[in-house]
Amino acid sequence: MPQKKVYQIRPSGWQNPKEEWRRMSPVDYGTYWWMNWICIFQVHNDADKPEFLINFKAGLEATLGQCRHAAGTFERNKFGDFSIVTRPNSTATFVELWLDRPNDTETCIPFKEWKEHHNFASESLMSNPSSLVVFPSSSPASPDIPGSPQPTMAFQLTFIRGGAIFGLSSHHWFMDALGCGSFINQLAANCAAVAYKTVPPAFDENLMDRSRFIGPSLPENDLVDVSPPPALHTKRLPYAYLLFRLPHSKAAELKMLATPTDGSRISTYDAVVAYLWRINSKNRASIYKPTLWSKAIFGEPVNMRNKNYQGIMACGSLSLFQKKPLKLSEVISKAPLPKVASFIRTITDSVDAKTLEKHIVKNRRARDKVKLHKTLDWLPPMSLVLTDWRGVGVCGRDFGVGRCVALRAPSDDVVANLVILYPLRQVEDSPDHGWEIVLPFEEAHVYSLLSDPDLKRFFTFCGYEAHAAE
Repeated sequence: MPQKKVYQIRPSGWQNPKEEWRRMSPVDYGTYWWMNWICIFQVHNDADKPEFLINFKAGLEATLGQCRHAAGTFERNKFGDFSIVTRPNSTATFVELWLDRPNDTETCIPFKEWKEHHNFASESLMSNPSSLVVFPSSSPASPDIPGSPQPTMAFQLTFIRGGAIFGLSSHHWFMDALGCGSFINQLAANCAAVAYKTVPPAFDENLMDRSRFIGPSLPENDLVDVSPPPALHTKRLPYAYLLFRLPHSKAAELKMLATPTDGSRISTYDAVVAYLWRINSKNRASIYKPTLWSKAIFGEPVNMRNKNYQGIMACGSLSLFQKKPLKLSEVISKAPLPKVASFIRTITDSVDAKTLEKHIVKNRRARDKVKLHKTLDWLPPMSLVLTDWRGVGVCGRDFGVGRCVALRAPSDDVVANLVILYPLRQVEDSPDHGWEIVLPFEEAHVYSLLSDPDLKRFFTFCGYEAHAAE
């Protein structure tokens, strides 16, 4: 039996005897679900693992002392919406799990095998990678349960043969992906300070401040009722998450292929996303037989930190869908690839501070902001939404006890149309390692996708991140 302990850890160094209520902004309510990440470490000597655990817990306690709302809960406030509440006795769940014993050989494979033969694909490690986090993605995430306030975050440290895995569960109301990256980087600095006995890193409390995104309260007469979230799309099939690698050299080749001849600018990101959209749409069209002159739905969260909203740890992204979409026939083959890439560039460039302000004003008018929640599963199966985590900057960070060699997002609930670009990582013996991409596809048709020569021309299949839920 695996050895497992559950703790409630307290933020260290926080002496404030009062409660802290940090009201959420209108743009925080877009989606609620548990976002799970795992940071993977190599541990060469089993004798080092107890010290790894001690230093990691101390670093986490110090980080919670700085980012106090990470040990908070979501609770209704006097305005009728939600605040993140931190009290003097607030704690966060921390789970310690050992899977490195001789009788754990059937539970998960060793670190070395996982790295060298499976590119850290989540389901190659073990049959249930969601056990590496406290709250699997399918866990109830609604914060509006009377008497049972939802926590903002929870943590787990799992030891495997030759390695350690730090699992972070973060409620999406609390932080977006890049916010989680900021938290992990702060944790890394605190863990390193404990290990090296150096001065802890500074922390700007303004990073916890959502007030500039809230605005004044509106009179009751100005509030409007919001329709419930749309139901699951009726044509949804069982999906799997597939992990692919795109070498840097292939990404550069793709950019050349997608660069417009009129001198207009696109990025490598635009080229890669356009090509993925084309591959995905072409292969899904053979399954669903859609009307080819129908709208091709594409969306992406745009990072507002790069648009004069610097220094935002928790709030920072805005999900955008195009106002003048392409047709499916154009995405699949009719339009030249540079046109599709330029279309992606247009979406990203169209978002600015005014876009965010309009979004805030619109959401402020919702009487019950919980109903602003929408999952992506209501979108038709030919749609695609892409989230870019490459800028997180976690891989390679020194935690004092070791460096994070890779980041993954284990899930027990595959979102049919969500593509994830994982944080970039350096691979010593493979400088051309490149991008790591999670692509959802219909479980029963994976072989057809993997046989596509257009896909194989640039992308290497590395394994499954998640299978369809049974």
